[in-house]
Amino acid sequence: MTATERDTARWPLPSPRPGGSGVVSPARVRSARRAARHAFRPHRTVPATVAAIVLTAIAVLAAAEVISALVGRPLHALPYQAADGYLRTATWRDPPVLAACVVLMLVGLGLILLALVPGRPRWVAVETADPDLVVGLSPGAVRRALAAAAESVWGVRSAKVRLAGTRALVVVSTDLRTPDRLRSQVREAVRGRVTALAPARPLHVSVKVRTRRTARWEPGDAE
Repeated sequence: MTATERDTARWPLPSPRPGGSGVVSPARVRSARRAARHAFRPHRTVPATVAAIVLTAIAVLAAAEVISALVGRPLHALPYQAADGYLRTATWRDPPVLAACVVLMLVGLGLILLALVPGRPRWVAVETADPDLVVGLSPGAVRRALAAAAESVWGVRSAKVRLAGTRALVVVSTDLRTPDRLRSQVREAVRGRVTALAPARPLHVSVKVRTRRTARWEPGDAE
């Protein structure tokens, strides 16, 4: 089965627009996924604000120095005269010049990485099959839903979920002596809940089982 056939089989939904064909096309599903991911892409607000404040302060100081020099009353807030004297005699091989170039290069690369690498998402985008409708769940709600699915499995005493990117780590506690079957059962239950939630970015589920010394009877044990 091709990817297009899988998408068509997964989304036999009525068209959200009047007069539609009755089935959502795979292209529309992909467009909805891109819209959801773009809408909930985390923004680097704090680094952008800090960079804007620093650049604005430098620009204001430079403008004040130029204007005050033009009216004949220089402020001398910036040591530009000493810097001018040094730069007239400095060469590109001087250690201070090389150090300043390295620092500026690292700052520039850091800003580029901050702009390209997304931050920690505040919402988990959910597929809706409609690019005009964007829905998101809080990470806490997703964690609680997956933990509830894990705790619904017989033998699970408690469950905790941690989200890291596109991975969901489920840690369950049990009193059973042989948790091998329990691990697969929890994985299937959590995967089913992930399918029901339909996140725009698929979540890869991994399960870790913690046991206690006291053992509980489980089906299949000899009496």
